Amino acid sequence: MGNEMLKKFFKIALIAYSVFVFGLFAFVKKTDMLGDGYEYTYMTESFIQHKSPEQLDTDVAIVQEKLKTYNPHVNLRPEHDGFYESNAGNKWYSYHFWLYPLIVAPVQQVTELFHGNPLRAFGITNALLYLTMLWCVYLLSASDKKVWLTLLMAMSPLISYIIWTSPEVFSASLLAMALVFYFRKNLQMAILLSGLAACQNPPILFFTVWCGCLYLWQVYKKYIDEHTFDFREFIITGLCSLPLLLSPLFYWINYSTPNLIAKIGASKLEFINFGKFLSYFFDLNQGAIVYSGLLLLVFLWLVVKNLVLKKFKYFELVIISLIMIISCLTTPNWNSGMSHVMRYFVWLYPMIVFYVVYSVDFTKQKLLGYILIANMFILCCANSWFKGDDNHGRHNVIATALLSNYPAFYNPEHEIFTERILHQDPALSGRGRRIH
Repeated sequence: MGNEMLKKFFKIALIAYSVFVFGLFAFVKKTDMLGDGYEYTYMTESFIQHKSPEQLDTDVAIVQEKLKTYNPHVNLRPEHDGFYESNAGNKWYSYHFWLYPLIVAPVQQVTELFHGNPLRAFGITNALLYLTMLWCVYLLSASDKKVWLTLLMAMSPLISYIIWTSPEVFSASLLAMALVFYFRKNLQMAILLSGLAACQNPPILFFTVWCGCLYLWQVYKKYIDEHTFDFREFIITGLCSLPLLLSPLFYWINYSTPNLIAKIGASKLEFINFGKFLSYFFDLNQGAIVYSGLLLLVFLWLVVKNLVLKKFKYFELVIISLIMIISCLTTPNWNSGMSHVMRYFVWLYPMIVFYVVYSVDFTKQKLLGYILIANMFILCCANSWFKGDDNHGRHNVIATALLSNYPAFYNPEHEIFTERILHQDPALSGRGRRIH
């Protein structure tokens, strides 16, 4: 079969896969309240009712009535759970930013026109973001990289989070698309897309800042070498950078802080420790190894190899990834809600994939490429593909087997061990209060 036939076959397969995924989440899979779903569901309803992320008592009543109708098994939380009173008084906003629910709101309105479960709008939105990302990767990546990138992104931790009512797929998809434009040397689009992703998951801003610094360096170098300055392009780049200011500005206006999560004590430098850092990669319940396997090992091998050989091409992705990981360690709730692998890895996954694919010439090392694809396919099967259940309250099969038979071989972080043994997460209670 010739190259042209293979390309045509792959495109047809991607079209079929896209139709399947969209149909699955639009008509079959039942989206449930998962992750930080309460906050995002309430904010989505607020946008529908009065075009604002402010939580009103009427919004709470409407959401609870809808949940009783479509998801009666969901435990209703207290009013203002996950929301905090602003400086102005009597105005309640979530400590999670509102960009993601703003996107979900019109999808929910369409869903409700057909008398569908409002929560299904999250699954549809996530599926559309995921599929848009795959097509962006396939159509715009370098010809010798696009198939490998598309397959590795298709069979990724994202698929377990499509059904979640939280923005992991939103952030990961936008970051992946930003990386596509980054390697196309379109820094404006990379800044815009990663800046939007950072609105919901702030550690991504380190990639955005890097792109901004790289752009400024290029402008400076061009001015020194050619004595030219494109003012129009500079303004456009500045406009692309504006999403970075959305979240800090909003919280500064309403709470006199650029980061409400840090202000309420849900992110502190004192929570960083080396044990959590190792846990991020290798914990058998939720570490990156659970849902990347050989891909993670190849990534780490490439990092060490390139350091030894002093080959630093694309190494900025490694450094930025490291900074992103360290910033994640500031959370006290390390065993948070997740589907098979911790949420903080879901939107770091594109960084690992792009570094591996651009560091390895798969035209010469096809066997390694096939092994990595097979590895991700097997892990997707082992982690139930699109099921997306929240399993942070129990040990998985591997961890259970080791703890039962060879406990010396698995020594997880105290929080991971305790909460999964007790099947309780104390972080789910007591949120939402006055902070001034």
